[in-house]
Amino acid sequence: MVEVGDRIEKYELLEHLGAGGFADVYRGRHVHLGSEHALKILRPEFVATDAIRHRFLDEARVQAQLDHPNIVRVTDIIASPGIAGLVMELLQGRSLADEIEQGPRPGSPQIRSVFLPILDALAFAHGRGVVHRDLKPDNIFLADVRGELQPKLLDFGIARVRGDLREEGRRKSTVATSILGTHGYMSPEQLRSAAAADERSDIFSLGVALLEYASGEAPFERDSEVDTIVAVMAGDVEIPSDLYADPGLVTAILRALQPAPADRFADCAAFAAALTEAAAPVAAPRAALTAPPAT
Repeated sequence: MVEVGDRIEKYELLEHLGAGGFADVYRGRHVHLGSEHALKILRPEFVATDAIRHRFLDEARVQAQLDHPNIVRVTDIIASPGIAGLVMELLQGRSLADEIEQGPRPGSPQIRSVFLPILDALAFAHGRGVVHRDLKPDNIFLADVRGELQPKLLDFGIARVRGDLREEGRRKSTVATSILGTHGYMSPEQLRSAAAADERSDIFSLGVALLEYASGEAPFERDSEVDTIVAVMAGDVEIPSDLYADPGLVTAILRALQPAPADRFADCAAFAAALTEAAAPVAAPRAALTAPPAT
């Protein structure tokens, strides 16, 4: 059992920062250099499961190759008997999920200041053959870097990897599909099969997160998991009427959330362009998903 005060390889655990489904995150200090880092430590009950341990360490190997200012930097791995961990840059700030929960709702400039850098980071990952597959507000961090906002993309633990990066790490192990994504953010095709998720699936998921940040509400969340899945598959989403004051934003959201992958943006660059360019006014005050805007 790992606890604050323990030394793991070259790192001393100073503070427990949070927990996820499979791992705990600590603030740690390199015992020789004195530098502080975030350590993501896989829980003991999962270390003995080869598929989970391999996938967890693959996250470090892949993310360490994604050198981008808006992707959290992985600097080391811990692979001792009974322990597996990622060593990452230590960030100050809070997750986009916490920002949404605490409010207030952001204005259009703030929305763009968060999502345009994240789109650039995602485009970089896609260009290296990496599909994230778990984009949601919990995995976007609003870092405070010397008083400036620097959004960071986190958690490539269930990423799909192709090309050179796949060869640099271990081949992805098969893990139960129930952990491959988060209901309410997964695209319709990812809900059918995790293997079907490609770059356009990430665009859908980021569109969901964008609408949640803009509106303050998870757009597909329903009373039950089944109802949430049905809403995603049907494209059953409503955009608050006040967002229509920014037609470019609404147009981008509608295009990103199309149920059919071919009707979404082809790539992150097109999504970013839609957020930055002026768009024709959207007439209806309610947006059940319709045909995407013409390109």
